[in-house]
Amino acid sequence: MGTKKFLYRISLLLTVAAVVVLIVAELQQDNKRITPEKFREFKLEKRDPDTSRKPVEWFTLQRAYPFDRIPFPAYRRALKRATDLRSQNMSLRQGTWIAAGPANVGGRITDVAVNPNNPEIIYAGA
Repeated sequence: MGTKKFLYRISLLLTVAAVVVLIVAELQQDNKRITPEKFREFKLEKRDPDTSRKPVEWFTLQRAYPFDRIPFPAYRRALKRATDLRSQNMSLRQGTWIAAGPANVGGRITDVAVNPNNPEIIYAGA
């Protein structure tokens, strides 16, 4: 009878320990999920009081999250890949472009869309 009680207690203890481990693992996993709120908090923590660098800061933080800066080896790999793609696809840079206006307003392109029915048509929006 003493052995059965001992085995019962051990199995109960192991079950409780397993449940605790699963709960802790789930809580740690939840902390790793990136939400817009977490990104905004991270961004605000890293913000420099000098506002002249905000655009550069935003650009870097978007690409480096959850780190402070972009790791140089990763940047070098991406740069090499971009260079390789540009040299392979010279034919994509050629073509006839038609300005659809308005011509009297300056600005920069903020969006590009390819017509799904005809990939030869590309729309650029400012």
